[in-house]
Amino acid sequence: MKRTDDITVVGSGDIPFGAVPRPRLTTTFFDLPSAAAAVGTTIERLLAGQDPAPASPLTAQPHLITRDSA
Repeated sequence: MKRTDDITVVGSGDIPFGAVPRPRLTTTFFDLPSAAAAVGTTIERLLAGQDPAPASPLTAQPHLITRDSA
């Protein structure tokens, strides 16, 4: 069994160590600072009596960093 041919390992959080081992670990992460900023902006708009910006999603979008393990 070969680890890169028969097994796929994916991590979460994009910690720096994921790029160190061989094969390097594919990972996912959420841009939480951007999501928090969008929530803060929405709260400010609601407190000001405005509608929340329709083009600002309030969900964190996942990102995939493909490395050697996938």
